[in-house]
Amino acid sequence: MTTDAAPFTTTDFDTSTDFDALTGDLQGALAALADVEFGFQIACERLDASSGAETDKTRCRTDLEAERARCREPLLRRLDELDRRVRSLLPLNAASGGVFDRPFARSFAG
Repeated sequence: MTTDAAPFTTTDFDTSTDFDALTGDLQGALAALADVEFGFQIACERLDASSGAETDKTRCRTDLEAERARCREPLLRRLDELDRRVRSLLPLNAASGGVFDRPFARSFAG
């Protein structure tokens, strides 16, 4: 019995497994980034609602922004790393400017 279908290879399995793992990693990193942003937003709203001198609020807001940046930086590096890994698994034309090349970035460009 012969078949025209290409045999399933371990490379196919590894790529599929890699995409599944990357999807979970991306979701985790994006959720962590959303938590940082949400926490920053809530802290700013509480600060705005609090009583106190504007100079104190400005200093606190600066501290909040610094903490937000400190928390975001490793997450953004992780997302960049995951982006590179995803692109390494995509076909060459897709990874170098095809359909999958940051479609939303183009739609929001001014």
